[in-house]
Amino acid sequence: KGVISYEEYAAKAKFIPIDMNNIPEEILKGEYDFVYSSSSLEHVGSVELGREFILNSMKALKKGGIGMHTTEFAINSLTDGGEFGHMSVWLKKDVDILAKKLTEIGCRLLPMDYSIDNILDVDQLPYANSNHFILQLGKTIHTSI
Repeated sequence: KGVISYEEYAAKAKFIPIDMNNIPEEILKGEYDFVYSSSSLEHVGSVELGREFILNSMKALKKGGIGMHTTEFAINSLTDGGEFGHMSVWLKKDVDILAKKLTEIGCRLLPMDYSIDNILDVDQLPYANSNHFILQLGKTIHTSI
């Protein structure tokens, strides 16, 4: 609230559905102030493909533009994450690799706070029909970052 009026947002923003594994070239011309994806990276096929999407999406941004993406992140392990058929769960090492690759192309990832003050209720299969912030899939407990 207070960052921008709804009217200004509606006039300037647009939703462009894309194949995240095949971003159209006309989008990658450095003309956007902001790119955003929410709860999508974990469904592009692998952590590596998610990382490639983020790196490619940076080409859509003007200098000083902002990219913001969320994905599933393992909070109980540094090694148990990875691919679960329909979903990829990122590990700290995956975020570290992304940060390094972003730096190599002149971008940066804001500092991450990996601390966990407390783990709320962990939802397990079959998932409850309610809002949940922390899920368990196999041995991996994950949430969005």
